Amino acid sequence: MVKLRVVLAVALSLSLSPVGASYAQERGWPVSAVWSPDGETIAVGSSTGIWFLDSGFKDLGFMKTAPEKIIGSSLSLDWHASGELLAVGYPGNNPSGPIHIIDVGEMKIVRLIEYPDIYSSVRWHPSRNLIVSGNWRGNTDIWDAVSGENVFRFEEYDEQTAFAWNPTVGVYWLSERVIAAVTKFEVYIIDIENDKILRSFDVPYVLDRAKCNSKRQFVTQDGYLVDLDAGSITKTFSRVRAGIGNWEFYAKSADMSPDSRQIATNEEGCRIRVIDARSREILAELEGGIVYDFARRYRDSVSWHPDGSRFLTVGQLGDIRVWDGQTYELLQRYDGFEMGDELAKRLLPIFWDNNWDQIDINKYKCLQDFVALTSG
Repeated sequence: MVKLRVVLAVALSLSLSPVGASYAQERGWPVSAVWSPDGETIAVGSSTGIWFLDSGFKDLGFMKTAPEKIIGSSLSLDWHASGELLAVGYPGNNPSGPIHIIDVGEMKIVRLIEYPDIYSSVRWHPSRNLIVSGNWRGNTDIWDAVSGENVFRFEEYDEQTAFAWNPTVGVYWLSERVIAAVTKFEVYIIDIENDKILRSFDVPYVLDRAKCNSKRQFVTQDGYLVDLDAGSITKTFSRVRAGIGNWEFYAKSADMSPDSRQIATNEEGCRIRVIDARSREILAELEGGIVYDFARRYRDSVSWHPDGSRFLTVGQLGDIRVWDGQTYELLQRYDGFEMGDELAKRLLPIFWDNNWDQIDINKYKCLQDFVALTSG
């Protein structure tokens, strides 16, 4: 049985000059970044708050948002279609945090929505000031961004998942009145105005915070392409590969290009890939990205520019890189943040038990950087 409840009707130069260590520490470490709808601004979520940069990485402003208890948590960033508002969520298992609505022009927080159990990304309605998000109990909520009120709730419950941990891991607006709620086991297509489930279908285990494109498709970090109209699921790339010692490396974030032809990934083991969504051919394999994401914080760390000409990735060493969407050359690298996720402390267990003997340092440039940063 599935229960729904309606609460209320409803430019390209290479990297800038290095910055000082104290400046980087003020910025914290980045975990997510996304282009604005016009492609002129980049919002970067860091452990200290939200930084706004122009396409040349010039400072435009800063908003401190993260409560102390969730500093360094995962961040979800989504621009309103107008480009005037940014929704910021802190999804996670423990801890998670509130949703902030930022007026980017005024550089101020205009609404704070307490949602301590948030697990999915936050997503704006195509035109209205409504935000959809999901929690770790399998519920999906719609919020009025002006009043902060909860205006809709979908409660996922059936015998199959009643005794399993089944969080809502993805939420999408398919139209102005239809949403998709993605749990770890199933996708629900819901008409929110008529309080009706239009259809549902099973999905592979573990879908996490991927973005839905204009063709109503999304790619999961498991490497599946899901078509929400057809209900089809196609394997596009392998998510797991050999890691260090007994540890495995995973793709942590993935985003489809605006024309739905390419998938860009940000992966552990210092790998970034571009994959043809139709042929599954690997078009490029690049250096950068994430060493190892023990805390699962980099799930929104790759973003295509709205015109598809380039994409950006967030690196665990504190860098933001912009890549050409056709040649895959590195266009820009910004090193204005500090090394991410208290990297030295959190990664050291990986290198215990003589695992260093199994590492080819020459193979992973970001591991070389890691060694240099932690040895001095």
